[in-house]
Amino acid sequence: MRIKESNFHLKKFYTLFLLFTASSFCSAEESVELNTLENNIVATLNAPSEVCIGDTFNATVTHGGTPPFEYTWSPVSPNSFSVSIFAGLPGTQTLSVIVTDANGCQSPLTEWTYEVIPVIVAPLISCCSVDVTELCFCWNLVQKATGYDITVDGITVALDQFTSEYCLSGLQAEQEVNITITANSDNVCPDVSSSHICITSASTIDNDGDGVSEDEDCDDMDPNNFPGNIEFCDGQDNNCDGAIDEGLSTFQYYIDTDGDGFGDPNNSLTDCDIPDGYTLDNTDCDDSDPNINPNAIDEDSNGIDENCDGIDGTVSVSDLWDIELSIWPNPANRTLFIATNNDEEYTLHIISIDGLIIDRYDTVPEIDVSDYAQGTYTLIFTDKDLGKSHIKRMVILRR
Repeated sequence: MRIKESNFHLKKFYTLFLLFTASSFCSAEESVELNTLENNIVATLNAPSEVCIGDTFNATVTHGGTPPFEYTWSPVSPNSFSVSIFAGLPGTQTLSVIVTDANGCQSPLTEWTYEVIPVIVAPLISCCSVDVTELCFCWNLVQKATGYDITVDGITVALDQFTSEYCLSGLQAEQEVNITITANSDNVCPDVSSSHICITSASTIDNDGDGVSEDEDCDDMDPNNFPGNIEFCDGQDNNCDGAIDEGLSTFQYYIDTDGDGFGDPNNSLTDCDIPDGYTLDNTDCDDSDPNINPNAIDEDSNGIDENCDGIDGTVSVSDLWDIELSIWPNPANRTLFIATNNDEEYTLHIISIDGLIIDRYDTVPEIDVSDYAQGTYTLIFTDKDLGKSHIKRMVILRR
């Protein structure tokens, strides 16, 4: 009986020894079953489930066990509880790690599956319809885009629209419009945008048929007014440069109220063409009476100077000096020629219409009248020996 008892105790001792060994060494062959049940390291991977292609993200593993630890990662191989992963390939990807502690205890192979999502492409924009006051933008539908935000010249005009065309109206001819289309994404990848500029057409309407469209013509209702035209004397801006009748020769015209062809020297205007009711002549001494002008016949001693020579009556001092005296051309412009039928010397006084002596000459064959104002003048020739006088009327007319 004693021998049996001793054998029993030895068997019990060996059993306790095996339990002690299993709790201290996770890798012992004889303790495989206990190691699997109690001593494996529990590891947990932490990483995003979705990433955008081209991004870099961090994955970390948390676990128990006795430090220091050894980490076996796949497909990367840093010995660290945290790794940086570059998402370079689209689709489903797998990351795994095994953690081993100082006692040789290991975690099972811990895997993490994540999805690498491609970035949606930017829309391609075009000017699909262009008119003078309207234009339309078009773009391709982007795969996996959930909608489109539309911005015109920096102002957002529509959000999350699912369309491929946007039109604008009420524009000006040749107006530049900048549109931005943003394709929206419903995943981790960012939205993408692209911009495009369209310009409305130039106007093709030509109301007056002068060959210039209304958007370039300063007066599209008059065919005589358009850019590049010759300027006429008509009181209009014929060449559309903002000035009227510029560059044309102008003259001074005198009003002819009584219609006798002779103008009032005290009432004039300057223009490039003669207005109605005006004349170049300024020799009328009474523009209210058509019977009084330099061509009228002066009646004797009636108190009226009908021929505007400053003398009432036809009593001419020419009769007092019996000579033949000629002046030409009359009307004169630059030079007045003088001729007499004898060699007698004379003094010539030139009298303005106001009765003022403006010049004096001694026996000359011609005089320069280029500086004289347009109008009528009285020429008094006086014989130096006899003292007798002869009167002529001279008209200066500028052409």
